[in-house]
Amino acid sequence: MNYVISEPEYKTSNWYKHIIDGLLEEKRKKRFSLTFLEHIKDIEQLNISDSDVVFVIGTNSDWILNTVLICAALFSEKIIVLGNHERPHGTKTYSVVSGDIENDIRTLYSYLKSYGKNKIALYGINPDSTSDSLKMECFLASGG
Repeated sequence: MNYVISEPEYKTSNWYKHIIDGLLEEKRKKRFSLTFLEHIKDIEQLNISDSDVVFVIGTNSDWILNTVLICAALFSEKIIVLGNHERPHGTKTYSVVSGDIENDIRTLYSYLKSYGKNKIALYGINPDSTSDSLKMECFLASGG
């Protein structure tokens, strides 16, 4: 059985819809089960087997880490975080699947500079979003 637990605030984003669409497509192709959980407390009611996996979907680093800690007791190392998340050093209890934000920001910045754009700004950064924090860090490192 595969379970999905999602950060409530993230569920309204377009990125969330893309992630879910991808999971549902894989479910269709590979015919595996997928159960969506509304609250992290729902995990405590499950009968977890050794082959069960949990997908944690979100962007808030604190929410992800708290959720992973709760899941670790039941799923051991069968936790997959889907979202841009920097795993703390030394943490090996879960896997992270994310885009290459650093390369994307560097490429976009370089593209704009190649066309003579000198006033480049980065807008819409959410300080609670690990992916947005990484975007800002990469933007500044690129010269922004």
